[in-house]
Amino acid sequence: MVNIGDSAYQVRKRCGEPDDLSRRWVTVYRKVSLSEEVAMDVEVEDWTYDRGRNRLVTILRFQDGVLREEWTDGYGD
Repeated sequence: MVNIGDSAYQVRKRCGEPDDLSRRWVTVYRKVSLSEEVAMDVEVEDWTYDRGRNRLVTILRFQDGVLREEWTDGYGD
């Protein structure tokens, strides 16, 4: 239903509001030349969708508003 690279807006439009959302800032290092890296702070959000009993919980990870990872965890409540 969603694809890596989708914006948070696109995912929210397709899937609705997440059941839980955690937000944090992390420092990443990006290479700008062969010998130089730059430290950047980026916002990371984990959205959790719990679709109910006997269904796996889906977690979506966004970095600066772009979907970067998706995985499933244990069964919902």
